[in-house]
Amino acid sequence: MDPNIHNKRQYKSAGKRDAKKEILDLLTAVGEEGIFQAELPTKLTLSTTYISMLLKELEKESRIIKRKEIGKVNRIWLFNNAPKEESVRELDKKTHLYPVYLGFVPAAEYAALFFAEKTIFKKYNINLKLIQFQNVEDATLALGKGILDLCVTPVITQIAVALRTGSLKIIAGAGREGSAIVIRNDLFCKSICNVDDLKDKRIGSSKLSAMEMNLRTILENNGLDSYADCKIIFYNSPDVMYHALKTGKIDAVSIWEPYITKLELENLGKVLLWYSESFPELPCCTLAANANFLEGNAWLIDKFMNGYFEAFEQIAKKRDMAIQCVANKLKINDRLVRKGYDHFIYSPFISEKDINAVVRCYRLRLTDEREIRKILAF
Repeated sequence: MDPNIHNKRQYKSAGKRDAKKEILDLLTAVGEEGIFQAELPTKLTLSTTYISMLLKELEKESRIIKRKEIGKVNRIWLFNNAPKEESVRELDKKTHLYPVYLGFVPAAEYAALFFAEKTIFKKYNINLKLIQFQNVEDATLALGKGILDLCVTPVITQIAVALRTGSLKIIAGAGREGSAIVIRNDLFCKSICNVDDLKDKRIGSSKLSAMEMNLRTILENNGLDSYADCKIIFYNSPDVMYHALKTGKIDAVSIWEPYITKLELENLGKVLLWYSESFPELPCCTLAANANFLEGNAWLIDKFMNGYFEAFEQIAKKRDMAIQCVANKLKINDRLVRKGYDHFIYSPFISEKDINAVVRCYRLRLTDEREIRKILAF
């Protein structure tokens, strides 16, 4: 291939990414108010035709919601900022099925879900739309608002949102274990040899997540005040956290697979401690449903759960295919997934006892344990 053609293609691809980012940044700024499509050319350095093409792509990717208002003028929102009444689903013209929106964050833990999307849900006539979020807080809040129908996020995040809003129910498990404290390579066994050495260190984590709670619990179990004795820095995505460690902005991260393996293979970090050593088989993420969606679509949930449970049976038999599904969905090398795949326990089963184990492990102070029962759909 002519190298000039290759360079032009790369430039065009990068230009489109930048243009989409301009649109998404603007939609982030306007929030729930949204913006009329006709206003975009005056606020962005992009042509009307180019904007229209980009909006179609973003809508197809389920990153925005577009609805016609009075006078057939389009108003645009970020997917997770659209008012509830604006997120009503429309019949898919190709499949003639109503879509089910499910949010997730990038993690190998969701192997069964990615496998089911690829191979199983079509058999059950489920038109699943997987929406990737960069952090668990945004995904779980979108579920609480009714923008999503389902989501897989840490059980601790779901408990927090459920107790605050009363608008979601935990319906199944997703995975256990698979996370660790990773130390920057140049500090490992030099200035940081054990948990005690994390005092006064900068540690990256995701907010309101299992990573934060695991980290704080480990620190406090080792006599450190997780608020005063070290600096926990929150990042909005695992990729940003990975780059912060790589560039020396932080000394350690509380993170999950496949990012643990990625850091190790690139000689950027080493595992100080697997959380499974201290909290064996503790549930990490669970599957939750919006309470209104659950109440009005019991028949659809039944079909979904049949496919969901079947997927867990299948990934045990078709490990290589499951690994490839994860690699394709997360757009990463399958070598990373393969090396870290068995650090998770993949299970759709969850019980009230499991949820209470999380509450006790993290020392959550709930006024009444009966509150936990209210957020379970089983």
